[in-house]
Amino acid sequence: MLDRVSTETVEAFDEETATRLMNEKSRLQQQLDNIADAEQRRENTKSRLDDIYTILDGIKNHPMEYDDQIVRQLLECIVVDSKEQVTVIFKGGLKSVQPLTE
Repeated sequence: MLDRVSTETVEAFDEETATRLMNEKSRLQQQLDNIADAEQRRENTKSRLDDIYTILDGIKNHPMEYDDQIVRQLLECIVVDSKEQVTVIFKGGLKSVQPLTE
């Protein structure tokens, strides 16, 4: 529309329509950008999960020993909520509420 405007057709140029179309184009471009960002995050997450699954498959048949030092590096704290439940808080903020069984 803007390419067709010349000195002979400037009188027929509808500025309101052009503004509306430009706003619509901007809105649609923003939506495309948001979709592309979401797709990139999804791909990054899939890649990380694939790496984790590969590591887990590699160690699933190898016995592991309990290592108190590793546990201390992973845990922020353990909160005793009641005699039936504790909350385990990992470094990074992840929380897991666990029931206690007798």
